[in-house]
Amino acid sequence: MKIALEIEGIPIKLEERLELDMYNPNIPRDMCLPENLEEGKFYNFHIKGWNIFPLSKPINLFSKGETNQLASIDITEQTTFLLAGNVHTLGKYYTRKVAKNESMD
Repeated sequence: MKIALEIEGIPIKLEERLELDMYNPNIPRDMCLPENLEEGKFYNFHIKGWNIFPLSKPINLFSKGETNQLASIDITEQTTFLLAGNVHTLGKYYTRKVAKNESMD
């Protein structure tokens, strides 16, 4: 579920899933989706826009534009900042469980 709102003209997305690019030349490689996700590891992310993730419950991880869930994760850090006039969100997540061709339900 995604909840979008606007506060004083600023669009804000409340996210219950994290969608990352496999590769984006405008984002450092270590902030994109790792090639091999491992359970019990921390990873960094960088996405465009003002995104707010819950810190108190697991969310789902997806490759951008895909429908198959890759993992169940916990967002452990998130920071929003301006870069060249655009809002970005940086953060860190912990992989609870990685999908291995089975349902994550």
